[in-house]
Amino acid sequence: MGETKYTRAASELMRLLQVVSSENNRTAAEVNRQAERLEGVRRDRSAEDAARFDQVMADSAVMFEQYAQGLQSTIPDFQENIATVKEGSDIHIKSEIDLNTEEGRAELAATHREAKGLLETFQDNLTKLGVLRSIVASLHQRDDDPHLKRATALALAAIDGIIAVHRDFETFALGLQFTADEKS
Repeated sequence: MGETKYTRAASELMRLLQVVSSENNRTAAEVNRQAERLEGVRRDRSAEDAARFDQVMADSAVMFEQYAQGLQSTIPDFQENIATVKEGSDIHIKSEIDLNTEEGRAELAATHREAKGLLETFQDNLTKLGVLRSIVASLHQRDDDPHLKRATALALAAIDGIIAVHRDFETFALGLQFTADEKS
């Protein structure tokens, strides 16, 4: 069986997961870098500290805006490719796999393994998103800078959107595994 729109969609999902994972890693590293810049700095200590503090807040706000934009841009692609993978899996399992043959049973097992692998990748990303969301939420609760507050609100909305997409796929993959188990 050659490449189909369904296999292309599954490949695209993996690419998107890598994009989100890279964005998460980059942003987490940047958050750590900004925190290091703030070590020992108090806004009310001196004019120099206040300026440094304000610069870190401004840089952080820009970073969170860029992160939010990057995540938001992936959501429609995730949704489209998840829908395509769902459609293809449904057609494939319900009408194309002949469980009366050894080949059909092997194909069902392969489908089950692929779904499990994708699910594990999504769940790994989901864990990382949850950690980053906690950090962003903590920064959002502080009232250090209005620009940073707006930027973290954007980042939280983007993270929540990506988490929703991940949960949608997680539900689908678990259902696919159940269907594959039921048919085998």
